[in-house]
Amino acid sequence: MKALLKLLYFILALVIILLLAGLFLPKDAHIESSATIGASMEIVFDQVNDFKNWEKWSPWLLEDSTMIFEFGDKTAGTGAYCRWTSKKSGSGNQTIKKSIPDKRIDTYIDFGDQGNANSLWKFDNTEKNVRVTWSFESFDMRYMERYFMFLFENSIRKNLARGLQNLKNFCEELRLSRVSDVEILTLEVQPAMVIVDSSNLEDMGEKMSMIYNQLTGYLERRELHPTGAAFTLYYARDPNGLTKFACGFPIEKRTWGWKQYNYLELPGGKVAMITHWGSYGSEKPWIVLDQYLKDHNLQISGEPWEVYLSDPETEPDTSQWMLQVYYPVQ
Repeated sequence: MKALLKLLYFILALVIILLLAGLFLPKDAHIESSATIGASMEIVFDQVNDFKNWEKWSPWLLEDSTMIFEFGDKTAGTGAYCRWTSKKSGSGNQTIKKSIPDKRIDTYIDFGDQGNANSLWKFDNTEKNVRVTWSFESFDMRYMERYFMFLFENSIRKNLARGLQNLKNFCEELRLSRVSDVEILTLEVQPAMVIVDSSNLEDMGEKMSMIYNQLTGYLERRELHPTGAAFTLYYARDPNGLTKFACGFPIEKRTWGWKQYNYLELPGGKVAMITHWGSYGSEKPWIVLDQYLKDHNLQISGEPWEVYLSDPETEPDTSQWMLQVYYPVQ
């Protein structure tokens, strides 16, 4: 009995100490991280200034597959708004309160019951780089918010650093790759053999390679000769989630499929096409095509696809890899 009482007194004392400790935790917090990015200010600032671009490098979005983003009518610049829901991270929203081109971006983050915070981005041009500082601030925190900050400060700092590294990798890849002008073409229907699958971004390259090897063997067995380069058609293209796609080769004429080997026709008609030189998987040609369609009031009328015109096994220089992206349009 005495031992039990001692244990209860110990637990009570510990609870009291923890409660009192919260009174002495700081009410204000400032956490920041910086990175130097080898890309133009135009590229770097645009990635942060438009919430739709955050899906490509945000540490929270890339790590939490349950997070769903929704955007307001305005996604970029002062007044831009987005909100999210997540089974892991809860829900919240973020607003760009102030955007000064090439200088700074101030955002307000509302975590609902978990409180709120401010996030500040500062951009400084150096000779050939951009110095970016990302900070997270919360002032006059409530009692429980101070505990939250005390427990998760290191985690927040690591995520800021991870996000800046993701942003650096993405922006520098955009700088190093090249794209052609967009062309409007009229294509004939193209017969093809494909395998349909789905994958997350991390495993997609390996899965696609396996599919092309399977298809090559199947086409050889049936004496169906590819008439062009390998391609991937995207039914649902999500750079940060599960993507459904069809990998295939164009063939001479219509035929039949068997088991997982499907006959498919790439659509004929009007398309917008762009050529890209650089690492496969780059978002640059898609970004440029999306902007072109927006600027010219064109609507996508079907699934897009990309064609790989270089063989990575014979061309080690990724800057020389060439692909073309096609958007059916109307």
